[in-house]
Formats: sequence, C-alpha cells, structure tokens
Amino acid sequence: MAITYTPFEELFAPEYQLTYISTDGHIDVGPNIYSVFHYYTMQERQIIFQVCEKHLPWETTQEQEQWERTMYMYQFIIKSPPPFPYLEYPLSEDIIMAITWEADLSVIQLSGSIVSIRVTRIDDDIANPSVWNYTLENINASTNGQTLIEVRDKVVNTIWGAWLDHVARSTAIQNKKDSYESAIVTALQAKEL
Repeated sequence: MAITYTPFEELFAPEYQLTYISTDGHIDVGPNIYSVFHYYTMQERQIIFQVCEKHLPWETTQEQEQWERTMYMYQFIIKSPPPFPYLEYPLSEDIIMAITWEADLSVIQLSGSIVSIRVTRIDDDIANPSVWNYTLENINASTNGQTLIEVRDKVVNTIWGAWLDHVARSTAIQNKKDSYESAIVTALQAKEL
C-alpha cells in the first residue's frame, strides 16, 4: 500500500504529536529512545540516521507508520535544530552520510576455521572526516550447529560494540578536555581581575 504523504500541518499538529512523541518528550525507534529536547552532535546524528535506516525502512516497505515516525525523527532528532525541507519530504542531502565500511579477512588456520578480521570505518564528513580501524584476532568462524548468518551476526555485533565503545570513549575524552580547557580559561580570567 502506498504511503499517504500527510501534510505538514496535520502531521505535526499538537494532537498528532503524541502518536510518536511521549509526554516526557521521547521518540522510540527499534530498541532505542531519543529525546526531542536533547541537542545531538553530528556524530550522534549519523549513528541515529543509520538506526532509522535499519528500523524504519519506509522507502522500501512503504509503511505509513514507518514513514511518519521517520519524519518525526528528522524533524526533532536528526535535523534538529535546523528542520529538513517539508514540502516534498525529501531526505536532506546534509544527512546522507558518506560512511563506508571495509573488511579484510585473513585465514589463520583453515582446518579449524580460525580467521582474523580487520575492519575500517571511513567517514568522509566534510567538517570532521575520520578513519577508525579495528581488528578481531583468532575468531572461530566454523558454524558448529549455527547458521552462517548467526556466526556473521556475532562477529558484526562484536565489531559494532567496539565501535560504540570507541564513540563513548572519544566523547568522554572530548568532554573532559573541554571541561579542563574551560576551567583553565576561567581561572586565568579570574587572575586578570
């Protein structure tokens, strides 16, 4: 069934908002919950964008609810504070992420299906380009009663967990750095008085 592209005034009318935004200001997408009051960094918005693509694939499934929830995510989370263009509901060029993943698998022991996987995440964001490398050593890639998809998912979840840990550590380091710099500037300014 084709999506009904609800007009902006109707979709974002106060009485309709409670369909997708909880009374305490949260929108849920898959297993994740996001606050409409929080200002997300570009890096956080990139990750949220990927979550939306995974859990709200409205372009391929043509499900009305998924489309509407995506519009709310773009309005209040991903493109916040600047809104995305409403009239034709296009996905903004600003948020189409230039993120690529590469994987290089090395066979260490063929008989036991022991492998090593090196992954690289490349972000070509103009304002903040980055490259992240991660290696999983001595992985048992034999199925042993599991499907290939289950083995793959276990590896992918390990890599994704390492990426999220990296993001959390980087954010904590940056926050501490900003805090120290601010404290030093405040102390120096106080000495001027």
